Amino acid sequence: MNDKKKVLIIGDGASVFVLNHVKHFIAYNNNYSFSILLTNDHLEQAYNTYFDEVHYSFKRSFLTKIPFIKGAIIRLMIIFSILKFKKKYDIVHIQFLNDNIVYFNVFHRIAKKVIIFVWGSDYYRSSGFNKWLKKRIFKTADIITFGNEQTRNDFIREIPTKAKISIVRFGLIMMDYIKELNASRQDSRAVFGFPRDKILITIGYNLNPSQQHGKILDALSSLKHENYYKDLFLVVPVTYPADKNGYKAKLQVALESTGIEYKLIESFLPEMMNAHLRNSSDIMIQLQTTDQLSGTMQEYFATENIVITGSWLPYKIFEDKGIYFIKINAFSELAKKIDDIIINFDEYQQRTINNKSIIMEMSSWKNNIQAWIDLYE
Repeated sequence: MNDKKKVLIIGDGASVFVLNHVKHFIAYNNNYSFSILLTNDHLEQAYNTYFDEVHYSFKRSFLTKIPFIKGAIIRLMIIFSILKFKKKYDIVHIQFLNDNIVYFNVFHRIAKKVIIFVWGSDYYRSSGFNKWLKKRIFKTADIITFGNEQTRNDFIREIPTKAKISIVRFGLIMMDYIKELNASRQDSRAVFGFPRDKILITIGYNLNPSQQHGKILDALSSLKHENYYKDLFLVVPVTYPADKNGYKAKLQVALESTGIEYKLIESFLPEMMNAHLRNSSDIMIQLQTTDQLSGTMQEYFATENIVITGSWLPYKIFEDKGIYFIKINAFSELAKKIDDIIINFDEYQQRTINNKSIIMEMSSWKNNIQAWIDLYE
């Protein structure tokens, strides 16, 4: 007799956070079986084995390729798939409250317990009618979880709820690869053919305009440091999301205008290559508009990068743990700060030497999985 509790994950089948959550949960506790209702149309093949059932909320067709109606068609497909869902579970765990799943609050119909993990942008970047719909679902959840205290506090002030509120965090699988990495900065640069004798700056971590690449590049163009364009090398990861409205081409024009040598990272990389990419960098600039707890930024902490981020982002938890990073209040401060780092590079780099051990302790799956298990009990 199979007396395992049944969990339905509602989430993105391409998200390493969602998939590694299930993978590590099963490794540490075998009392649960997992199914997934995909909010996209793809599940990474390697993760099929972790799910008893895989349900698709929509599938691509000729209708989803028509530019002006594809969004509405996909939304309708998802709505109908949720409405006709007949399976019963002990727990529905919504990983990211996707805009397309908020139209019908039917989750208690298919599960005894509803858990929502708030990622950040699904809360901060909602507005109008869409936000009103999300509030309705938040108010009926049994448990709402957050990755940091600041987002939790913002949420509680705005949305009254009787749900249990918890702080739980994803572990980061990349920490295992960074820990295994036995390579110097120069070794990792050789993997990509990056220059050995320049200060390497990583700008953001994806192609989303919310990364504010343009404002960062404007600051780099105004550096007062003599011959800065000869001393710096820029790396800009743009592997996701899909390019919209020619954003990548505009980004390349902006990069060219700085006069600084650069490299776009356009293809998805295996984990160990990603570890080398983090390790090849000296400075990571992460100034997106909103966030909850950037996993990628944590990986740059683990490779002792000098991280520059915004004071408007909810990263107090990193300060409280003793991690060194630089906060700016406005983009007008960025050029001056980079100038100072270039001049006093060794001094700034020395301040990061404890970051690796702190973030490894904080963000490994080993140290985070028990909180998730307790949440499901």
